[in-house]
Amino acid sequence: MATNNKVRREKSGTMKVAKLITVTLTTRIIVKEGADDCLIFELAERQLQDKLREEASQNITEVKDDTECPFGTFETDKTAKWSYYSQDSKQ
Repeated sequence: MATNNKVRREKSGTMKVAKLITVTLTTRIIVKEGADDCLIFELAERQLQDKLREEASQNITEVKDDTECPFGTFETDKTAKWSYYSQDSKQ
């Protein structure tokens, strides 16, 4: 586990940091009384995926620095698809 607070500075002078995003989703489904958990989870999963795709920013409950695994901890940090800077790293 990394304990230092590493920050990478690109040629442009921009600092990169890792952030942890917490999202809380709630959905309502209708099932027959006595439905098993597997069916409930399957139905809920579809709706939750749609909510996450369409309403993610409305359901963010926390944004904080990742102090346990700061940027640069993992080799994939530079090339991750979900990185805001992934396009910059090719320059």
